[in-house]
Amino acid sequence: MTAATIPMPQHLTFESHIFGSLTVPRSEIIAFPDGLPGFEECNRFTLLPTSAQGLYWLQSTEVPALAFLVVETRRIAPGAWDDYPTALAIVTLPAGPGPASANLQAPVIVDTERACGRQLIAPECSWGTTHPFDLNALVPAPAR
Repeated sequence: MTAATIPMPQHLTFESHIFGSLTVPRSEIIAFPDGLPGFEECNRFTLLPTSAQGLYWLQSTEVPALAFLVVETRRIAPGAWDDYPTALAIVTLPAGPGPASANLQAPVIVDTERACGRQLIAPECSWGTTHPFDLNALVPAPAR
C-alpha cells in the first residue's frame, strides 16, 4: 500500500507585522536549521527587497513580529566576508541623528542554491558589531 502524494502549494502565505499578509514562492523560503541566536525556534525566513541597493528585510515566516533589516556586507565594507558573497549584516538604526551600524562580526550567510542560512559568529575577526555606514548612500538617486 502506498500513500497518496499530496501536492505542496507553490506559494506560502504568512503574516508580517510590518508588511501585512505576504505570499511568496516556496523557492524563496530560506531554512535556518538552527534558527538565529536568540531566536532558535524560528527556522524559516524570506528576504524582502527594499528600494535601496543591497538592503533587505529578513522576515520570519513563523513569527509575524520578527524581521531584521540586513545589508550586503560588500556594500558597506569592501573586503568583509569576501569568501561569502551572500553575507548579510544585521542593521541597527540610530535612535537619533547619526549613521546606521551593521554587525560585521556575526554575518548571516545565505546559500541561495540550497535555500538555507545560518548566522556565523566570529568573535576573533577584525570586524566589529557596530560598523557605521551611511544608509542613504544605498538609496538610488531619484530620476529627474
